[in-house]
Amino acid sequence: MDEHDLKALAALDLYNMPGQLIRRLQQIAVSIWLDETATSEMRPVQFAALSAIRACPGLDQMALSRVVAFDRSTIQDVVVRLVKRNWARRDADPQDLRRRVLFITTEGERVLDSIEAENRRAQERILEPLSPEEQVVFMELMSRMVKVNNRFSRAPLNGEQA
Repeated sequence: MDEHDLKALAALDLYNMPGQLIRRLQQIAVSIWLDETATSEMRPVQFAALSAIRACPGLDQMALSRVVAFDRSTIQDVVVRLVKRNWARRDADPQDLRRRVLFITTEGERVLDSIEAENRRAQERILEPLSPEEQVVFMELMSRMVKVNNRFSRAPLNGEQA
């Protein structure tokens, strides 16, 4: 890369754009999480989905996608992987046999419990560069931005549409 290329990149000013910084921070957060949970085969999206299934046993796939704000194709792939690994199971809904509901398995409980401390450490490491007071403000601001802008998501939390 020559000096002209470097000047062109600098002119883009990518890292003064909130969207680019958020994208980059998300990459860093995933990297930290994977580093902390390296002994597990679990991925962040699987962790979110399995945690939701444990918290709300009997969810169907559509409800799960709304709870964790994943699009339908992503959640379908995640559920298939969870079932293949015996971390979750799909049962016929006794009220509507056409519908399948999700439950965490004993193995899924074990895996989630086994990475609880690592997950906590990952969250702490993500916020570590900030003082305790800044961490509180940062979390409040991120939460507000997610809540206010949720309707613009391709996979809105709780299924709220734009």
